Amino acid sequence: MEWRRLVPADRDELIAVYRDAVLSQAAGLYRPEQVQAWAHHAGRDPQALRCLEQGYGIASLAGAAIEAFGILDPPAGDHGRLALLYCRGRSCRQGRATAILERLEAEARRQAVACCAPRPASCRGRCWSGTGGRWSGRSG
Repeated sequence: MEWRRLVPADRDELIAVYRDAVLSQAAGLYRPEQVQAWAHHAGRDPQALRCLEQGYGIASLAGAAIEAFGILDPPAGDHGRLALLYCRGRSCRQGRATAILERLEAEARRQAVACCAPRPASCRGRCWSGTGGRWSGRSG
């Protein structure tokens, strides 16, 4: 797997990865109208678009194509958070999200972020402790 830092020009490809991830993995867990609303959220919501363009992000690549990405937003400061972590359906279960999370945690440590609180439901309530370098049960 190859990796690179995200750049603002990646926005449209990130929206496509986000949409693919939701459509390919959420269908059996949510009603169809919920999946459709979620799948199109990143391309419509101003805050999500800002995060895609300005957050500190890492991409996992297959050739030149982005297969997975994660973003810390805000990218620096005392309370950065894991804002987005998505992987195309065809690239799931390959360790991409775990590797992205590890790289983002390393960046949070490098920036001496006090707390890297994730937003994804799968990580709800977990907080990165920049001082001890461990996930804790608190969020914020």
